[in-house]
Amino acid sequence: MQYKIKLKATITKNVTRDTSQYSIL
Repeated sequence: MQYKIKLKATITKNVTRDTSQYSIL
């Protein structure tokens, strides 16, 4: 589940990116 934490950090840095895709995770 570490990848989720890493992904969340990426989302925080790239909020403008496709957040809807990561929202599912």
